[in-house]
Amino acid sequence: PIYTHSRFLPGSVIHDSHLTDVMLTEGCRIENAAVDHSVIGLRTVISSGAHIQDCIVMGSDYYASDIGVGPNCDLQGAILDKNVRVGEGVVIRPFPRGTDLDNEKWFVRDGIVVVPKDEDLPPGTCIAP
Repeated sequence: PIYTHSRFLPGSVIHDSHLTDVMLTEGCRIENAAVDHSVIGLRTVISSGAHIQDCIVMGSDYYASDIGVGPNCDLQGAILDKNVRVGEGVVIRPFPRGTDLDNEKWFVRDGIVVVPKDEDLPPGTCIAP
């Protein structure tokens, strides 16, 4: 048997966005963004001008105005855990395969950038090789 619990969330709202090969859960809000080949979790908010490619965004445990992906972000090859705040203009790029790095707010495992739960990436942050 498979067990789950109902969340009673509203359906996702998508305005003027382009989604290709995306798994999208309920309760999301996406405005004027491009999302490709990604998984978007519960209650994820993606602001205007954001581009997300090859990412896993876990979503959040609750709705808040500052949780989610900020405007004009460009994220590729990353995993964002729950309740992550990504400021305006943040850029994330994957590292070469086999790369392992540790930072105060994020880390890299086998070339994949991982932002842990409840972390805040300030506006203009650039995480790239």
